[in-house]
Amino acid sequence: MLRSLKRYTLLIIYVAMFAVMAVFIPQFLAVDNVVSILRHTSFAGILAIALTLVVIAGEFDISFAAIASFAGIATALMMPGIPLPVAWLIGLGIGIGIGAFNAFNVSILGMPSFIATLGTMIVLDGISHHVTNGAYVVNFDWPANFGFMGQNMVFGILPNPVVFLLIIFVVFVILTWYSGWGRRLYAVGGNPEASKHVGINAIRMKFTAFILAGVLSAFAGLLTASQLSCVEPLMDDAYQMPAISAMFLGSVFIKEGIPNIWGTVLAALLMVTLVNGLGLVGSSQWVKILIQGAILLTAVGIVAGLKKGVIPTLKI
Repeated sequence: MLRSLKRYTLLIIYVAMFAVMAVFIPQFLAVDNVVSILRHTSFAGILAIALTLVVIAGEFDISFAAIASFAGIATALMMPGIPLPVAWLIGLGIGIGIGAFNAFNVSILGMPSFIATLGTMIVLDGISHHVTNGAYVVNFDWPANFGFMGQNMVFGILPNPVVFLLIIFVVFVILTWYSGWGRRLYAVGGNPEASKHVGINAIRMKFTAFILAGVLSAFAGLLTASQLSCVEPLMDDAYQMPAISAMFLGSVFIKEGIPNIWGTVLAALLMVTLVNGLGLVGSSQWVKILIQGAILLTAVGIVAGLKKGVIPTLKI
């Protein structure tokens, strides 16, 4: 019983937090507010899943938000001259290319993944600022259905981005938990040397993780551009810290100290709900940032403590 409670502490915290906000913040359960929480969770959740895949493989990617913004900007800027579906495919291709570039730097050249992807992030941010002149870009020649993917709602209930998050969530839960690919990915991240001895190609697995992270990040950027019907250099930066926090915080859910898709998405929902509730009670922006930073430090500390044995895991 104690072990089950410990594994599901994150879920218990979320339910308790949700109940408190529902009771003490009158507008919290308003339909528009709930839809807003779900919509923002979809963007943060997709980006957090992208990061989680790379971390499972034993690396880190700080460039995911920059990839999202860059892909959204590139797609929007090329769209007046080409059909919308082609522009979206090119945008996803950009994510694949940047993911492969990150993988090459890390797996072939041997760069530390944080430094390699930090460099990618800075370069992409610079290009994004240059092509947009550091401002919002709106083009009235964009196709009329440009906003469909990010703005429409399924059956008038769920925003399209939420549906996409659910699909991505299910796909990657199956891939990471129930497939041979997922077991190999965890093996590479957990013990690269041992994985080589059993015939796992670590370089190929890391390439796959970075490429998937790139395409998921690009997809999130396309959804953001579609939802806003405009683009700007840092349009996905607001989701960077919530996504990183969600990945670390989610690592304490179900699998103690191990990143997993279930925990990542639940933690993303928790982070977005918390920020939403703080906004409804009139908290200043610095308070929101402070609390997000405190949660990140706590989550990283717990994960590090579990791995080093400072925080004991419960055995069956």
